[in-house]
Amino acid sequence: MKIPQKLAYITAGGVILLLIFIYALFYFFSVRKIAPVDMLSMSLQKTQVSQSFSYQLEVKLNGQVLSQVNGQLIKPDKVRLKGKIYKSEVEFIRLGETIYMKDIWTKKWIVFEKGKIDKLNLLVMEFSPLDLLAYKQVLNVRYKGREKLAPGKMLIIEGQPVFQKDLPGLKDANFQGIYWLKPGERRIYQAVLEVKKATPKQTIKIKINLYDFNQKFEIKPPYIKNEFTSDKFSIYSCSNN
Repeated sequence: MKIPQKLAYITAGGVILLLIFIYALFYFFSVRKIAPVDMLSMSLQKTQVSQSFSYQLEVKLNGQVLSQVNGQLIKPDKVRLKGKIYKSEVEFIRLGETIYMKDIWTKKWIVFEKGKIDKLNLLVMEFSPLDLLAYKQVLNVRYKGREKLAPGKMLIIEGQPVFQKDLPGLKDANFQGIYWLKPGERRIYQAVLEVKKATPKQTIKIKINLYDFNQKFEIKPPYIKNEFTSDKFSIYSCSNN
């Protein structure tokens, strides 16, 4: 007996939908049976061991943007970032203990020793974005839902992080974190930290997006000529363009 073509198409379509539904159920429950604290812990660990990545970082204080940068990082100590900090255009290159800052007016590079920047507690999050994901533990961890971002479908987990080391000026603050991760890949692609301080009363919101994990790219020093040197810093007249 010959099955009508239209009926055959309907039957085949129904079978495909059924298979998709069964796969979705299997995928959902295979993820759900992993405790959210374990899923988050595995994702944080895998993110931390990435050897290179690109990132976007935004910091807001009481709703006002303080810092908004795009960067690339190669472990252990190479960073390139560009964006705005306190409404000023900035561009930095870090190579080990040397930091190059591009002057926005003269287009010359000012060179600092990293130790002098560290003493001022400047650019800590911008140069070391993974410090925002380095925790002793995360309390009250729970699943929050799902969302599709540019890299793909994400599982959302929230909790209260306890940092391995204090962030500058935020020692006694309360943190609440939300994390977007790929369940199969188990790596963090987005995180939002809300920081509340009692004295002075402030709310700081930090958003970081991570991507291009373990991709090959180079971070080189700017081309140098016409050097001026003092005991505090050096200035070079050429850009890295």
